[in-house]
Amino acid sequence: MPYLTTNTLTSRPTKGLGAISQVIIKAVNNGSSKAVVYITGLNNDVTPETLFAQELFEVNYREVVTKTYNITQTYFQFNAVYSQELLQIQIFLVDSAGVLSPVTQKQLEVSRITSEFRENVAVTTSDFALISFRRNAAVVIPEAAAAEIKPDSSFCTI
Repeated sequence: MPYLTTNTLTSRPTKGLGAISQVIIKAVNNGSSKAVVYITGLNNDVTPETLFAQELFEVNYREVVTKTYNITQTYFQFNAVYSQELLQIQIFLVDSAGVLSPVTQKQLEVSRITSEFRENVAVTTSDFALISFRRNAAVVIPEAAAAEIKPDSSFCTI
């Protein structure tokens, strides 16, 4: 499951851009089924970092979803976790004049909790790629996501 990060960005004028006022995130699903995307925006002006954006959303097959975030922080970072290898995410900085600049993203290798889904577990009515969150106390799962883990023989079900 891909995990992308922008690392720390600044809203100060850089690389021929004015002051950054917004970030636009585009998610394009080229996969064969619905995908789930989890985006976090971190305020890096303070230690420890605090969330200023957090969203969990679905992207249907061949759908493009655009999210826009206003930037008031001097230093910030966006992270994205998604459930489809063929889903693509592009992040753009938007300056005060409306000029867009693409952001280079880095893919991270992270360990995560996964579970096995069996025929007796109805997740959805159609094929659906699921997202698994990594075990980290610093990561907050949004209110829209909930799971119950029950032992069942040699595997767990959600």
